Amino acid sequence: MNHVFWIWFKHLGGFCYHLNEHVDRWNWHVEHVVVMVRDLEISVNRRMNYGGGRDMTARAYNRTSTEWKALTSAQKRTLARDHLKDELGSLIFQLVARDYSFSCLEYPRWILDPEYAFRKLSPPLCDRSTFLTAHREIVDPGRIGHY
Repeated sequence: MNHVFWIWFKHLGGFCYHLNEHVDRWNWHVEHVVVMVRDLEISVNRRMNYGGGRDMTARAYNRTSTEWKALTSAQKRTLARDHLKDELGSLIFQLVARDYSFSCLEYPRWILDPEYAFRKLSPPLCDRSTFLTAHREIVDPGRIGHY
């Protein structure tokens, strides 16, 4: 049996819909899942603006090119918002169904505020001193994207 003690979700995506399929396929033992979630409207803006809007394509939302071109920016924004909520909701339903222990962390707060991160992760993780030392050594707040 392969052991995965922690699964971290940095970006929502396919794993949100198929987590349990991956767990079963690879015989993972899941101890804890950490989901990093950014403010919904900031996430929508990121999708609309990142890389020229590469996340905003007809294919990403199961639309034809003609259907996609007919949508207004506001309609595309609504699709992105609904899609993000659907991904997160799907993930939560799978976590609950399997009784996985999980934590949701607000991004970028968990990077900028180690006390917040410790408070959210300490029960399944470690003592405060060990955590804060690891956080200081690993985390680079300068890498936070501003969208």
